[in-house]
Amino acid sequence: MQNYIPIKYKLIWANMYIVIGLFCVFVFLAGAIVLDDLSQLIYIVASLGPIYIGLKMRKSNYALVSKKHIQVFGLFGQLKKDYKLGKNEYFIAIDNRIYLRRNKIRIKVKMNNWFVNQYDWERAIALFDSDQNNKITKHLIDD
Repeated sequence: MQNYIPIKYKLIWANMYIVIGLFCVFVFLAGAIVLDDLSQLIYIVASLGPIYIGLKMRKSNYALVSKKHIQVFGLFGQLKKDYKLGKNEYFIAIDNRIYLRRNKIRIKVKMNNWFVNQYDWERAIALFDSDQNNKITKHLIDD
């Protein structure tokens, strides 16, 4: 994709995954030592999952957004949704959400704005905000 806006995950969510994973590792490690039971090691290995997810969230993009194409990725980096514009289609932003407008039908682009960096989200919304375009056009006409 050319001229795209990368949307990152909100760092608080990534950090929460890491902290929860570290807490679980500590608890299960302490339990294995106190109980002298090595079967707890399986839980320690399982606790590394949230740490991995948190580190992955810190490095990867939640979505890539451009005027004609939106790609949404999952927690492990796999492509979850791919929205490409066809003939007579365009993206619009309404009430802090992005929609695909196809003829007279509005289809919500499946992106969670509470899960992403707000600065990146505002940049993406501004890309499709027709209200903002009308304000700029009106300002240019008035001058």
